[in-house]
Amino acid sequence: MYIDLDLSNVYKILPNNQLFMQTIDGKDIFYNSKDGTFDIKELGYVLTGNSGWYPVTELKMIHYSKVKVFDEQPFILAEYHQFPLLKVTLGKLIYLFGALFLIFLSLVVFSILTNFSVLKKTINTQKAIVFALATLAEGRDPETGKHLERSRDYAVILAQQLGTHKRYKKVITRDFLDNLYYAATLHDIGKVAIPDAILLKNGKLTDEE
Repeated sequence: MYIDLDLSNVYKILPNNQLFMQTIDGKDIFYNSKDGTFDIKELGYVLTGNSGWYPVTELKMIHYSKVKVFDEQPFILAEYHQFPLLKVTLGKLIYLFGALFLIFLSLVVFSILTNFSVLKKTINTQKAIVFALATLAEGRDPETGKHLERSRDYAVILAQQLGTHKRYKKVITRDFLDNLYYAATLHDIGKVAIPDAILLKNGKLTDEE
């Protein structure tokens, strides 16, 4: 390999035993400061791009940068970096704690979503029971027609109007209206326990009844 550059002067400017140069054809040039000679090796490091880091081992990295002395013959100036064992160990621990934290966070989110799903099912079940009870009460006295639905709608309309008043704005919220919508249908639930002889009697009730 022909080198048309005085590399010894370059290495004198940057005196570092960890420095080496890589040519465009993959030759790695090391400078022996003791006898002023060059060692040419092919270590197989794939140093791509204008600059970057190349991992050699867990404790050793190469930091490199492309240099253009001649347009036709760019080369890469590279330097070994040795990381202390303690630093590497701490880095691994940080990654480990990070992974554990992500697992913990995932479990928390999963737990919240599961509880929310259970809560939603419970609320839907409660609403279904409310409608079933209201329908049961209405069925005991069919002459009331759509009385339950009308009463429910009236209650919600009145509450919405009250909600525009500053005195009740904080009380009559969306949740309040939602609860009222389902609870209002139960206002005649007592009919369920009244005997048919009394509830469906055509004439007047006696004092005992």
